[in-house]
Amino acid sequence: MNVLLVSESFRRRAFYKRLLLQFGVEEYGILQADGVADALAAENREGVDFILCALNEGSASLRLVRAIRALDATVPIVMVGEISDRPAIVEAIRSGCSDYLMSPVSSDTLEEKLCKWGGLHSESAALDEASAVSRFCAAAVH
Repeated sequence: MNVLLVSESFRRRAFYKRLLLQFGVEEYGILQADGVADALAAENREGVDFILCALNEGSASLRLVRAIRALDATVPIVMVGEISDRPAIVEAIRSGCSDYLMSPVSSDTLEEKLCKWGGLHSESAALDEASAVSRFCAAAVH
């Protein structure tokens, strides 16, 4: 799985990278960009399965989303925003975001979105599935 982290902030990218590594994303699959131009170059060059966009400037984020959508209509894009302004969230979704998260983002929320949009299979989801199969098999035996 290739995940593209987009943020001007090195600290923010490092935070999300640490979480992705905890979720089992391989280090070589974590791509980083500090702006729109770098993100577009990485998306064109590498082939990306999931984009997490946490740019400080909302208009830059929307430009990035629109540009990526022009290249790839299917890659999931999750935007992280600082404001809970309903019109801004609606505009992000209309521009092509798959989802919008309010900062700060918890590790559970990010993992949930990676599972939903990026196809990540978390260990906890696998355990829940195994538990459900065990309960089904036990019920079928009785």
